Amino acid sequence: MNFKNNHTLSAIHSIFIIVLFISCTSNPFSNDQEIKEDKLSGQVRLSDGFSSDSVYVWLEGFNLGTYTDNSGKFSISLPPPEAQGYGKGYNGEMSLYFYVVNYWLDSSVVVFANGRLDQVQQDINEDGSLIEVKTLSPLLHIRTLTLLQSLNFGVQDTYPMKVIVEFETFDNTLVVESLREDLPWPQRGFFRTGLVFKSLDNLPQNTIFVDSPKCFLYHDALLKNSKQTWEYDFELNKNEILPGKYSVFPYLLIPQRNVPPELIESISQGAEDFGMDYLKLPMKRTDALFEVLNII
Repeated sequence: MNFKNNHTLSAIHSIFIIVLFISCTSNPFSNDQEIKEDKLSGQVRLSDGFSSDSVYVWLEGFNLGTYTDNSGKFSISLPPPEAQGYGKGYNGEMSLYFYVVNYWLDSSVVVFANGRLDQVQQDINEDGSLIEVKTLSPLLHIRTLTLLQSLNFGVQDTYPMKVIVEFETFDNTLVVESLREDLPWPQRGFFRTGLVFKSLDNLPQNTIFVDSPKCFLYHDALLKNSKQTWEYDFELNKNEILPGKYSVFPYLLIPQRNVPPELIESISQGAEDFGMDYLKLPMKRTDALFEVLNII
């Protein structure tokens, strides 16, 4: 009887030691050796005081993009080494870009070793956060106004519209692009065209793209440290627009040589086209506010 009791106690003691040993070491059947996920994070600020939300942040190589939140903060989760497509993981540098159409493009360097964030970095800390807030400087300020702030279609089917776009440049001459049509011979030059009436009522089907306004201009360049005005004149037809509130602004592109084409494509294949995907491009403007009150 005593022998059996001693044997039982000995077995219990052995089991306790084994459990204690396993609890103090890695369990090959568990996932407690999983490595913490790498992330890139930080904050972006615009030097002219515009809100820093919706800045596009893009990591080349992995082709990962996101937009900053209302505080200008962002976070990007990085794929594990085995999912990166570089054997055991990527080794080397990648650029992390910060993009707004009418601001200077900026970037930070991210260094990888075997698919993980390297311990030796110049722009980020050991947690993958930007060491400093990234500050973007403006290329162009864009302000749009309409002579009519509201419109009530009554007896008339169409109303004349005038939209004024004011530009202000800074330390650099800019070449801007928009829709344009060459004037027929024997006239010379061309006119600009392309305005967006974006629905503010969260009704994408109400947003319209007006390619009929004519704005006569003869220069593609906006000189540095200067102001320029474009004026669009056209008629708005009640069959083209629905009742609701709208923001009004021109279709406009500002090419920068150092913007990777892949960055734009990651936003949308049609981001630079005159259509809904154009609204995905990050741009800071002061838009005109316009309301269609009623259509009879």
